[in-house]
Amino acid sequence: MKKSLMIVVAIILTVGVSAFISKKSDQDSKPLVSQWFDFTGTSSGQYTDPAYYVADPDHENPCSGSGLRCEILAPVRTDVGHEGEPDLTSIAQETKKP
Repeated sequence: MKKSLMIVVAIILTVGVSAFISKKSDQDSKPLVSQWFDFTGTSSGQYTDPAYYVADPDHENPCSGSGLRCEILAPVRTDVGHEGEPDLTSIAQETKKP
């Protein structure tokens, strides 16, 4: 009797907990779109700040300068509050200034 009661409680708990587990939305399953971004910062310490990147869809901005990052190819973020920013954790390519 005790064993049957434990099984019933376990089933109820499993069903109850599964009701609160979030499921992936359709947006999470969309494929990532990569785009070129120009780096507008002045030091390598700014590489990790998305505020220093500007979208460059034509990829036509020539590099000039002093060995810093010029541009990156990275997925475009779609999460709320960061739409259009580069995903700096998934940089596919990088061009450095000569």
